[in-house]
Amino acid sequence: MKNQIKPSFKKSVYTPIISVFTCIFIWFFLTSLFTKEPFQNDLTQFFPDQKSLSAQYLKQNLKQNLSLQKNSSWLMLAVERNELSIPVQSNNIQINLQTLPDVIQILNGSEGFKSPLQPLSTPVLYPYRYLLASFNLSPPYLTEHLQQRWQEYQLGLVLDKQWLLEDPTYHWGAYLKQWQPSQQLTKQEGVWLSDPSIFKSQTSHKNPHLLLLIETTNNTDVLSTIENMLNQSLGQSHYYLSGASWIAFKAEAEIKQTVNKISALAIGMVFLSLFLAFRSIKLTLLCSIPLIAAFMVGTLSTITLFGHIQILTLALGAILFGVAIDYPIHTISAFQSRNKQVIHKIWPTIRLGALTSALGFLMLWLVNIEGLQQIAIFTATGLVTSLWVTQTLKPLFSKIFNIKEQSTSEPEEEEEVEVEVEAETKHAYFKVWMTLFLPGAILVIFILTFKPLIWQDDIVSLSPVSNTLIETDKQLRHHFQQQEVGKKILITAPSIEALLQIEEKLIPSLNQLKESKVIQQYQMLSQVLPSLQLQKQRQLNLPTRKQLNEALTLATLKNDFKPKHFNSFIQGIEKTRQLPLLDFPKLLSAEQASPTTIQQYVTPINNQFVGIIRLSGVSSDNDIESFIQQHAELNLTYFNQRALVASQIHEVRNQLMGILGIFIVTLLLSLGFKFRNIKEVSIILMPVVLSIGATLACFALLETPLSIFHLMSLMLIVAIGLDYSLLFTQGKQQKTHSNEWYKSIQIAFLTTLGSFSILAFSQLALLQAIGLTVLIGILWVYGLSYLSARLAQKRTEEIR
Repeated sequence: MKNQIKPSFKKSVYTPIISVFTCIFIWFFLTSLFTKEPFQNDLTQFFPDQKSLSAQYLKQNLKQNLSLQKNSSWLMLAVERNELSIPVQSNNIQINLQTLPDVIQILNGSEGFKSPLQPLSTPVLYPYRYLLASFNLSPPYLTEHLQQRWQEYQLGLVLDKQWLLEDPTYHWGAYLKQWQPSQQLTKQEGVWLSDPSIFKSQTSHKNPHLLLLIETTNNTDVLSTIENMLNQSLGQSHYYLSGASWIAFKAEAEIKQTVNKISALAIGMVFLSLFLAFRSIKLTLLCSIPLIAAFMVGTLSTITLFGHIQILTLALGAILFGVAIDYPIHTISAFQSRNKQVIHKIWPTIRLGALTSALGFLMLWLVNIEGLQQIAIFTATGLVTSLWVTQTLKPLFSKIFNIKEQSTSEPEEEEEVEVEVEAETKHAYFKVWMTLFLPGAILVIFILTFKPLIWQDDIVSLSPVSNTLIETDKQLRHHFQQQEVGKKILITAPSIEALLQIEEKLIPSLNQLKESKVIQQYQMLSQVLPSLQLQKQRQLNLPTRKQLNEALTLATLKNDFKPKHFNSFIQGIEKTRQLPLLDFPKLLSAEQASPTTIQQYVTPINNQFVGIIRLSGVSSDNDIESFIQQHAELNLTYFNQRALVASQIHEVRNQLMGILGIFIVTLLLSLGFKFRNIKEVSIILMPVVLSIGATLACFALLETPLSIFHLMSLMLIVAIGLDYSLLFTQGKQQKTHSNEWYKSIQIAFLTTLGSFSILAFSQLALLQAIGLTVLIGILWVYGLSYLSARLAQKRTEEIR
């Protein structure tokens, strides 16, 4: 009979957990079958998703810049000077880089205009030169240009005599200048050179830096090749490299490395803490089962709902490790007491803490940032799963610890003791409030009143890119004179032609802004592609052969050119008269018009074309706003990236503050419903609330700028702190077996401390903000919960 019961007993113990993991593996199989790219690394998913044109353009622009799926991209390179001469060193670097595969071109400032007639094939846009730039037939204009060409010819500066005679007015060169940046870099000995004071390394102050621009294909292998070549030839500390594709490449590598490192360290820290606490490999492994299930279900839930999961969300799995591990720890500690009453009493507390924590994280869904919404689903489903799996393991724990049934009289006796203890505890609440909570609250309010918090409102606070990459990019952009990329005028139009006509209408007003020094320069699509309307007008206004001969006769009087020398010039204008007009698709086939370049001038958003007028040297935002209002009929938008991001962050910050408030009110109502005693609820909740204030006070005293991720971490402090406060408060009310309650809290505290210490030392600012905030917060909430329980217990003993 005994042998027949034993297999049945084993089945009842192991069947629930086997069923759980069977369901999880079936879910995993189906997800892998129907999801092509479950893991993604789109950093823009951690930016607000708003509906305004400026917000949509910001997110799309960031996504394009950080994407590695582009035809080509540019890198900025600054190299520290050595003993070689400036041009020799710069040319050596240029030659070495040019030999690498997938490198399109290297610019160092020594390039001049190449003759369009020397290559094997004539540039696509060359025949359109008289339609792309205005033509002036006046004798003074022609005389000036022919005289200049004659001087260049005599000095031997002519690259191609045929080009000189075919394009004496230099229309092609003038047009190519429209593709160049509005501001030119400083040159020395014919190549670009920087001011050494902008870089922060000790050696960089001694020598200036050579500047080079590198255009590469979209093959990410070329970035690794360039890095390896520069490290070998120059040394890692003697150059600076940046660019949108480089930042995306390095950020992805850093995030993957961080995910692996944090996951390994967090798992190792948790297992070590559990083994030291339980001194049992078996219990350590059993304790990890809910954690494994939580991570799998959290990942699968996120992929199922969103179609993918961000790698950075997985990095935040340390959050799940730090909280989900608490439930099996508390449960095993209760079973170690081998007292059924302790097990029955601690489980409702664990369940309450888990469900309220999951609800709190689920509230992050209300923030309109997909990255935070993924964290909400990942964490909430993970916590519930950890709780559920821990519940299914309870029969197995009962078998391991040989839990026996208690006599029926013992619960009644225990209940009578608890009623007595509860009555005595009520008298201790006043002392706890007066000696701990009230002075603490006054101190926190005092600090935050006279030392206000510093809020970080720039785009860096939203970026998961490391501070090192951001700072290097900032320094290089300063030298390459791209520091004002965040100020633009956006134009919406149903077609490219309509967009070009709007831009051409704005040219007189934009020139007035330049003259009044409101801006220094502007760049837009119509400067490189006139509208079809304007091209047709220029085509009709081209001079006839007779008019050209008469103008050339007058223009050659003061030099040795003859009108007959310019027959190819006349023939070129005659051919231009017969050309079909240049449209946007034709422009895209030109050598100068790479997709990377064109997207700086126009981009599609919501089935419309958005034209981009890039402004530099803006001296007054108010004047630009007035300019927008003056042209209200054209539906213009002033894109000020700094102001837009600050506004977005302010809005998200208010949302998170509201969610945090709702979370605390929800806890208050839940605890009130369970305990039906406002004094006891206040004793449980006050350490949590006070720890939030104390954490913010610490940041205020340290003068640490706070981002929205610091605020998000406060919710995590509430979730973890509620568990500590509940268990401390409930544990001190136990007349017997209270040590098991305190032991489980200590183990959980150490595992959480270890997990978030790892995050706090991460190089990624986002992870560092979360880790540091939780680290400070749990120290406060653990200390306050412990002191609160001890003071109440001491006062109760005095009453007794």
